[in-house]
Amino acid sequence: MDPKQPIERVAFITVLRTAEELRARFERLLKDYGLTEPQFNVLRIVRGADKDGIPSQDIGRRMITRVPDVTRLLERLEQKGLVTRVRSDIDRRVVLTRITTEGRKLLSQIDDPVDDCHRQQFANMSKTDQKELIRLLNALAEG
Repeated sequence: MDPKQPIERVAFITVLRTAEELRARFERLLKDYGLTEPQFNVLRIVRGADKDGIPSQDIGRRMITRVPDVTRLLERLEQKGLVTRVRSDIDRRVVLTRITTEGRKLLSQIDDPVDDCHRQQFANMSKTDQKELIRLLNALAEG
């Protein structure tokens, strides 16, 4: 660590560099299943929605990484047969997204490898340290 640099700058760069390393490894895993990180994120969100589906706007708000065009992302997933989109009977302006059987199958294939990937990524930290890291990162995000 360069003592001439403010500690906040070093902390910021370290957080970004670490996040990028974690993301790159995760994206390599997802690539084996034909998905990008945003596509996986959408599928995870839609899988957790109720049977009526989830409005596209809500998907955009719940994304981990913001994407400029959720509609285009949903179109790609629909073309792959992983989600369906229908207009709401109650409000025709609302488009509801539901996961398909194929989407559920794909996620069930990915669940264990994703968990394994994350276990490997954090293998050098105890569970206590991981909980402390979560606490510190939440405090950072809130600040």
